[in-house]
Amino acid sequence: MRFLVCDDNKMFAENISNLLNDLCSERSIDVKIDSFTDAGMFLNEDFQKYDAVFLDVMMDVPGIDVAEYIHKNSPDTIIVFISSYIEYAPEGYHVNAFRYILKSDLERTLNNCFDDLLNEISKRKRFITVRAEGEIENVPTDIIIYIQSDQRVLYFCLDRERRNVLRSYLKLSDIAEELESKGFIRIHKSFLVNLNYINHIDSKTVYLKTGQTFSMGDKYHDSAIRSYILWRGK
Repeated sequence: MRFLVCDDNKMFAENISNLLNDLCSERSIDVKIDSFTDAGMFLNEDFQKYDAVFLDVMMDVPGIDVAEYIHKNSPDTIIVFISSYIEYAPEGYHVNAFRYILKSDLERTLNNCFDDLLNEISKRKRFITVRAEGEIENVPTDIIIYIQSDQRVLYFCLDRERRNVLRSYLKLSDIAEELESKGFIRIHKSFLVNLNYINHIDSKTVYLKTGQTFSMGDKYHDSAIRSYILWRGK
């Protein structure tokens, strides 16, 4: 998970970052937090890499203007306003801000809304929560290449360098319905494949962009082909 914090008061920026770190640590969530005290310095950032941005309303570059820029260029990035002034709260509606938090009540309010924030991130960014080897990890579905089932163990093959395979003690049927609604197809009793990683499909075989190939099971052949054709037509 990745957050951005921008507040022209360095102490508040550090305080917000520390609170977010603590909240993620309590939930065993890996997080990277970028912190800025000058809004003008990060306007060229790729905001799509951030799950949520925490903005002070009153800065040299007004937080509302920054939020409008983010909302336009990265609509799935969640915006949380943090301010000392309640009178600016209505401005948040214009950019679909998730919350407006007062600095005077920062710790309590952020703690109370954090689980709701995680749920909203999951909806927008498409995460699946996996317990793998004793750790809980929110895995973005867009980096899951495929999932293989071997008895009661699932192997998540991921498009990343660090821990590119996760093992979880689940049945494929436990997550198949959820992932099929997020761009995956069942091609075999033991395989779920991310449509974004499919190069092409012929009558019996699925060819991935990674160079791997998988045979389709007879039971799943027709539905897999139909889902793939519909996806290609979007």
